[in-house]
Amino acid sequence: KVSYLRCQNLSPLSDMEAPRGQTVLDVLNQLLGDQTGEDSEDVTPLALSKQDMAARILRECSNFHKTRPYIRPGVDISGFTKHFCSSKKYQDIAYGWSLSFNRNFFAELCYDGWLSICSYPSGAAYVLMPWIDPERCVMDYRNIHISKKVVKRSKR
Repeated sequence: KVSYLRCQNLSPLSDMEAPRGQTVLDVLNQLLGDQTGEDSEDVTPLALSKQDMAARILRECSNFHKTRPYIRPGVDISGFTKHFCSSKKYQDIAYGWSLSFNRNFFAELCYDGWLSICSYPSGAAYVLMPWIDPERCVMDYRNIHISKKVVKRSKR
């Protein structure tokens, strides 16, 4: 859960500034808007910079967000997947998080073997939680056997 003692006001957060009296939840609501409506499809630079700022705040306030990789539209998902699966840093984690619910971004994640759920881990914002298990979610096509019968039937 978000540490409300540490994050009640943005003043304890390093170099971030916010109007006095605003809570982290107020600022996140202003930055993210309606996460499930039309705003969820917005991938303009302004929308992405707001998501990045919200992600930065969440990382400052929540150990959950601090210890897992943040993924956003515009990132090379294939490259990220290779790095994630080969990095010992993420060996025990198996999933990351994102503030984007864009359907094209979601499709890219699926294409590269990520299975996603939506969760509310910090109590501050809904996040997409892409999960990957290299042993179960990634297919090595070099070692796949396709029987002659299946190949023959597929030509029909």
